[in-house]
Amino acid sequence: MPCIIRPRGCLLRRVAAPALAVLAGLWASAASAEVLLFSANSDLPKTFNAPGFVDLNGTATGGASLTFATTQTNQRVIIFFNATCSASGELGTFADVDILVDPAGTTGEQIAPPLNGVFCQDLSSSSEGERVSAAIVASVRPAQAGTHQIRVRVTPKALQGAPTVGINATSLTVMR
Repeated sequence: MPCIIRPRGCLLRRVAAPALAVLAGLWASAASAEVLLFSANSDLPKTFNAPGFVDLNGTATGGASLTFATTQTNQRVIIFFNATCSASGELGTFADVDILVDPAGTTGEQIAPPLNGVFCQDLSSSSEGERVSAAIVASVRPAQAGTHQIRVRVTPKALQGAPTVGINATSLTVMR
């Protein structure tokens, strides 16, 4: 029917078509997300008294460093790291977690933003600390397509005393 006879329906048609086009575009972009790397390790807890690297691959060799590939230059990837974490020692002990990416080419290893992410901290008065689930989301855009290495570094810190940080039940996902 022409819009002259039914003005209400005309408005609905004018609004509905663009809204459906936007929704279809959002759905298509969400559907195009691709997992480039996934690693989960639930059985190997690690205690850090000094800076060290998370075992991302369990008992397999090369567990502290994994790889993922991109097919285009400057292709943005999103990195999700989560784990169960406990920080213990004096009140004020915390874990500083950095995601390190060594991109293809000659750039060298870099910390993926956010830099120096406080992952978990001891807010209890218990000597064993409190176990919490913690996560960091980072993003990088390697300038060159190819195979890139990734590692997760944990640095235990304390306002005073000797810090101890426990990391367990880790997972790392890289998506584009």
